[in-house]
Amino acid sequence: MTTGTDIVNRVNRVAARWPKRNRDMREQYRLLRQTNDLQQANMESVISSDPRTGYNFALWLLTPKKYRFMADVSGLTQKQQQDVGVVESFIDQEFQHLLRRTRINMRGTFLRQLTSYLIALGWYAVMAFPTEDEGWVWQAWNPSTVYPFYDEDGRLVEVGRIYSITGAQANEKILREGWIRPSRPFLPTMRAIKVYNHWTMIDGVAHHASAIGNMMTKDYTPT
Repeated sequence: MTTGTDIVNRVNRVAARWPKRNRDMREQYRLLRQTNDLQQANMESVISSDPRTGYNFALWLLTPKKYRFMADVSGLTQKQQQDVGVVESFIDQEFQHLLRRTRINMRGTFLRQLTSYLIALGWYAVMAFPTEDEGWVWQAWNPSTVYPFYDEDGRLVEVGRIYSITGAQANEKILREGWIRPSRPFLPTMRAIKVYNHWTMIDGVAHHASAIGNMMTKDYTPT
């Protein structure tokens, strides 16, 4: 039987493959935050705002103002192309709903979040899934929390994700996701509880499991 420790160890094993990437991302964040490594007591030091200014300008310039989803219709019949047009219109409509939902987010719209990660870190991580209540959902994740693994043919076969939340957020997430409840809820005052998500291929089908702390909150199930 899978335990929370098993999930934690598997995610940590995937994450351990990316030490240089993680160091580079931390350095990029330090540049954008304008961290002054030369600061000393009773001494003057100067840092340049060029990295942050360049990032702000690139974010404004590269965040798409217009967009349209277009599928490749090469080799399709006229009837098939018309059917594809219906799908394109549906996705465009769902994407407009997404931008309206994320516009009130303090981090900006989905497109702005995605562009900011690409510029700041050179990586992106997107989770997309359909729901009954909110339609098609896209989430731009911080790529520094996501660790992919590819097989010898370059196919994505495993993904781990590690991030931290508070005790109150952990209890809410367990209820919202329908995950396994702990025997005792997390204390709301607890801070920086790590959440571990693991996706892997089992018999050719993608499965997902999760743990909060070292407690399993979801066993491996098809996604």
